[in-house]
Amino acid sequence: MSCCFCFHDIDLITFNDYDECFICWDKMCETTGAKCFVCKIVMHNHCSKRFWNGQGYTKCPHCSQVGKIGGVCKKSEFNK
Repeated sequence: MSCCFCFHDIDLITFNDYDECFICWDKMCETTGAKCFVCKIVMHNHCSKRFWNGQGYTKCPHCSQVGKIGGVCKKSEFNK
């Protein structure tokens, strides 16, 4: 059984090959990451976990919005 979501704004749930992680500033080479749906910054999964350090909620390191971070995938991987 597969799960399908319909998004009208594909840029909201994806990132590009040239995007850089907001925390470490390295290129986003992994196929998945975390993105703030308010200010659109992206982070590596391992950087976001280290940043939040088990605090129990997600707070954007840029805009400080709580609960607005979601998992995203690389745009080139989205339609595979």
